[in-house]
Amino acid sequence: MKLSNEKTRAFVRGLLAESGASAKARVTLPRVEASARRLRERFGSASCRRALERTLRDAPDPTRNGVRKELEAPRASPAGDRVDPRGEARSVGDRLEGRLAA
Repeated sequence: MKLSNEKTRAFVRGLLAESGASAKARVTLPRVEASARRLRERFGSASCRRALERTLRDAPDPTRNGVRKELEAPRASPAGDRVDPRGEARSVGDRLEGRLAA
């Protein structure tokens, strides 16, 4: 019997539920590093940060707070202490919050 990807996943979830087990999270450090690098490369340039700060400054509070919440979420992760390219141990959210408060 050949199962589609979706049906295979459903079948495995059913087997795990019957046994009381849960699926293991598959996280590897190289994958986390690559994702963080792509995010930094995409949003890390000075011009992108300025554009983001300008857009956030003009955004309504609920939108700005939602973005800030998502930017702060990685702090709760095991790698929560980050160092930016200039060597400052601050998050993007800290920098944006400081500039938006002014």
